[in-house]
Amino acid sequence: MGIIFPHLRPLDAKELSLLGPDVLSECFNEGEVFIGWVNREPACVYGVRFSGFLEPALLWLLSTPLIEKHRVSFVKLSTRFVMDTLQRHGTVRAVVMKENFRSVRWLMWLGFEFKGEEDIPPVGPVFNFERSL
Repeated sequence: MGIIFPHLRPLDAKELSLLGPDVLSECFNEGEVFIGWVNREPACVYGVRFSGFLEPALLWLLSTPLIEKHRVSFVKLSTRFVMDTLQRHGTVRAVVMKENFRSVRWLMWLGFEFKGEEDIPPVGPVFNFERSL
């Protein structure tokens, strides 16, 4: 995993540093994790975290600038992943830093619905999104 961290988009690196290593460990240990590759280089790490039996799956993504260069492939991949996750779990939610407009745009394109804003220390203002079948 260390091979992707030096190449993260600045806002992804900022969010990860604010949340701390425990959140990433929870994502890795309590869900599914995948790596998106472009020509043997990691473009993103993504997955879903399962909070509990009745809770929706939580979609997460850490990405590099490679996803901007390969936008069409990334959107196709993420669309398939979200649809598969929805089929298995019924509802998927996501939490994104308010300032991360690229991730907000991506979630909206994937059909997620804006569910509100809240302040999550130490990250600050975040937007909540959700999509259900």
